[in-house]
Amino acid sequence: GATNAEPISLGMALRPTALVWHPSGQQVAFLADQNWRDETKFERPDIFTASVDRSVKRLTDDGHVHGDLKFSPDGKYLSYSRNFGTDMIVSKKLNHGGPDDLLIQPVAGGEPINLTANWDLEPGPAIWAPDSRHIYFSAAKGGENHLFRVSVPDARVEQVTKGPRRIGSITFDKAMTTMAYTVSVHDAPPDVYVSKIDGSGERRLSDAHRDFTAEVAL
Repeated sequence: GATNAEPISLGMALRPTALVWHPSGQQVAFLADQNWRDETKFERPDIFTASVDRSVKRLTDDGHVHGDLKFSPDGKYLSYSRNFGTDMIVSKKLNHGGPDDLLIQPVAGGEPINLTANWDLEPGPAIWAPDSRHIYFSAAKGGENHLFRVSVPDARVEQVTKGPRRIGSITFDKAMTTMAYTVSVHDAPPDVYVSKIDGSGERRLSDAHRDFTAEVAL
């Protein structure tokens, strides 16, 4: 509904984006780049939270680029991605980039936890399990693409799907007990498969390229 509350000011010109609601409905997290008006600087969004009582907190100011905000279903954590921004690479005079990591921030306060600090691959967008005990994501590995998950908060990463293939377009049922995805292999175009959440019981659902592969060797 309409409200007469005044806008919240942090003493800086911000353009909030990527808003996500906490499960309690009492606060939102969002991204904002305080330097968006400075054309000499590259994009560097930080994370903020705003509560319905109009209190605002800045969660990050470390020079990294942040994104992919998600609250855990139980409301205990805010997950987000973090990587080296171009400004950080320039200011540190680096000749290389940095890791793409997945972190969680305890909503009640405390230090963030880097869930992929000891993992060498780059995680894709995060998907929380309904029980908030794991976060699922895809990642490229040696020319393949697979589904992984990491335990929360103790940061054990494990590969869910396996085999010489590239998994894509992953989607889960509401309870996250079953998933559907495309499978591409080196000698055939992609088709749709379904399996249990742990990758077992896989079944192929489509054979969309049957006529083509009958005539053309790949």
